[in-house]
Amino acid sequence: MYWNLGSHVGYIVEDVLEDIWSWRLKYPECALIIGDFNSDLDKQNNVSSIIKGFLYTHQLIRCDLQFPNRQRHTYVNEALGHSSQIDYFVCD
Repeated sequence: MYWNLGSHVGYIVEDVLEDIWSWRLKYPECALIIGDFNSDLDKQNNVSSIIKGFLYTHQLIRCDLQFPNRQRHTYVNEALGHSSQIDYFVCD
């Protein structure tokens, strides 16, 4: 589900990422975060910048980047000819 929240979306994403990190701190044995981020981190926009900043700050690695020769599309609409990667695994 997507809500058009305009300029507020950045604050919501930051709040969700802070919640994710608080759970990570609560369960330090957890080494993998799986997320339906619904943002293409290879494009430049407000949401992807926030998520990439979070990953950098917390020294998390996008697992898909460990396999650069693989097709990484997680959303495909063949009828429209659209595809993108909006779902990710990250680890420490």
